Parts: sequence; C-alpha cells; structure tokens
Amino acid sequence: MHRRLPVALTLLALGGLAGCGGGGSTTLTIDGTAGGASSSTPGVAPSPKAFGLPPAVPTRAGGQAADAVSRRVITKWLGALSDGQIQRAARFFAMPSKVQNGTQVLTLRSPADRVIFNDAFPCGAKATRMRRAAHGFTIVDFVLTERVGGNCMGGAGGRARSAIRVADGHIAEWYRLDTAAGGGTSPSPSPSPAPSVPSTPGTATQIA
Repeated sequence: MHRRLPVALTLLALGGLAGCGGGGSTTLTIDGTAGGASSSTPGVAPSPKAFGLPPAVPTRAGGQAADAVSRRVITKWLGALSDGQIQRAARFFAMPSKVQNGTQVLTLRSPADRVIFNDAFPCGAKATRMRRAAHGFTIVDFVLTERVGGNCMGGAGGRARSAIRVADGHIAEWYRLDTAAGGGTSPSPSPSPAPSVPSTPGTATQIA
C-alpha cells in the first residue's frame, strides 16, 4: 500500500564533491511505500550500489557524440544553472521528470519541484564530454564551476558524471553516476551535502 511519507532528503552537490556545498537538508513530501524512503548521510560517500540506479540507466557510453538536440538542451541548462538563473534552469526539466542525485529516484511533478531540485546544486558545471548511450541517454562528464548565488566552497574544478535523457526538448531523466565507473575519470572525494532549500510555510512540495 502506498502512502505519503515526509522524509528529510539530503540532495547532494552535483557529482557529490567534498567542499561543494554547506550543511543541511530539505524536507519534502514524497509519495512512496511505507519504509521505502531513504536519505543520504551528510559527509559520507555512498557506494555505487547505494545509488540504486534503475536497470535501464546506462553507466557507460559508446564512442559516438551526443545528438545535437541533447547537447543543446544540456548546454543551455548548465548555462542557466551556472548563471544562478534557477527558474530558467528548472524549466529545462520536463513535467514529470525522473531525477536521482544520491537519493532514491524522485519524480518532479510541478514547477516548484523543478526549482527545488535545481536550487539544491551549490555549484555550477560545464560539460566536457557528451556521448550517446543506450536507451536514448547521454552520458555527460562535467567539470564543476562556481554558481552565481551558490556556494561551491572550493569544489570548482572537480569532476562529475550524469546520465541524462532528453525528450521533446526537455530533460526527462537525470541520474548522478559514480565517477569511478566512468572510464578515464577519477573517483570523486567524499560528498558534502548541498545547502537546504527554504520552503514556504503552510505548503508542501510533492516529489514522488
């Protein structure tokens, strides 16, 4: 039986790099099975198995460059995020869209959900490589940058990886990948949690 569970999730910095973000967590209302919710532990690097990626999400790419549409959407999203334009960055995500950043898989169902997810990144990033992968995904290698309005706290210059699927001009799925499994990328240091995202009193943001 499914029921609504309020849980405190620590949304990790992009790539989960040490020093990339301050302490704290965001309390969200999550639809899920009783006992099925999980949270990240501040200051502890989750193992690749702890990410719990869905089976269809690839962790490695082939040799082909990503398609032009995916490259354009991802590049524009990163530009908006790095410039601190959180509302604009959020609009690059579809509704609904699936995301996972050191947590269970979440579903962004509303504009507010999209803003919370994007605002939780204390660092910006620039894509250094985008390659095609199975099931319509793009494997993206990032280098972290300072984000306008964020607090990267020395994380700039670090590396991160994600599997991103673009559909109909929007990001439909976004999954953080373990950098150690990337082939040619160095393992990431232990993560520090992203800063907490303030919520509006009397409202509940639902991420399922």
